Amino acid sequence: MTAIDHVSVASAGVVYMSYPLFVVVLGWLLLGQRLTGRALLGAALVVAGAVTVNPPAAVPAGDLLVLAASVAAPMGFALMVVLIVTTGHGLNARERWSAVCVGHVAGLLPAALLADPGAIIPATRAGWMWLAGLGAVTATIPQLIYTRFAPRISPARAATTGAIELPTMLAVGWLAFGEHIGLAEVAGAIMVATAIAVTPSVAPQRHGGLLARAGGGPP
Repeated sequence: MTAIDHVSVASAGVVYMSYPLFVVVLGWLLLGQRLTGRALLGAALVVAGAVTVNPPAAVPAGDLLVLAASVAAPMGFALMVVLIVTTGHGLNARERWSAVCVGHVAGLLPAALLADPGAIIPATRAGWMWLAGLGAVTATIPQLIYTRFAPRISPARAATTGAIELPTMLAVGWLAFGEHIGLAEVAGAIMVATAIAVTPSVAPQRHGGLLARAGGGPP
């Protein structure tokens, strides 16, 4: 959210869409999944797409730091994908989603306590309407759907289904914020989408990986 105050939605979106790469890396670290040539190709395409949309020479130094800091978002989402897919199989979708919500609250609570109440609590009826709409349409409904069906597939395949997010972000930047979508943005989006498409859906191994050794791997 801080990044889009400094850079375009397209730039922040390309960085965010690197999360399938982190899913593969975390699958290797936590589940012992093997890194394949396709996974490495996907990683290279993600880097190429990010550099195409955000060439270092064209982005001010301060904005580069903002983009670098925003990498925490795809890393966090990737960890959530891996955990949703591989753990908690004894829980139903609402119980898994509730656990995710508790994590969101815990993570955001310090910022909420330090912020001006007027910046968090809407002061108008329209503000409450927007809050309710955003909460339902962009959070509650899609997250319930995701937590219900993601455990039926592998972490990499669950991440692959997010390919539609990047063109959606580009469209929102163009329609809602009047951002120019040029050849660089389109090329970057294609590279990132291609990276997601070539990233393999690797079946988790029974042995190896930190999560698997701790007894938290899939059955």
